[in-house]
Amino acid sequence: MLGTESLESPDLLLPSRAHRPVLVLPVDPSDDELLRHWTLSEADRREGLRCRGEDNRRRFALQLCALRIFGRFVPNHLAVPVRILNSRGRQLDLPPTLFLPPPHREATDLEQEQRIRAYLHPNFARNFKVSNFEK
Repeated sequence: MLGTESLESPDLLLPSRAHRPVLVLPVDPSDDELLRHWTLSEADRREGLRCRGEDNRRRFALQLCALRIFGRFVPNHLAVPVRILNSRGRQLDLPPTLFLPPPHREATDLEQEQRIRAYLHPNFARNFKVSNFEK
């Protein structure tokens, strides 16, 4: 820690995941954008339905699509536009929602990200374990 930083600095109190680079999502994506970029295949849908709880299923679907589109995960679930959330939710037969709260445990997020990487790139899972993130 540098001498100019204090323990009360907001950046030091945020979980490590909040320090990720900002990812700007379209505020009001068109139907065409939703169809082209944010649609789940049947296999994606089955994989997402393996998650326990509606919010975990929404987060999984969101992060799966974000990784495909942007090559990285969404760092702030609360900033996801309602239209994107609910289009994912409809594909998973979930009721509408106004926001997506963060997971109760950061480990849940890390496990989901690992599952998504393994799902999209099966060779990745053999060479890289979640324990690589642990300190």
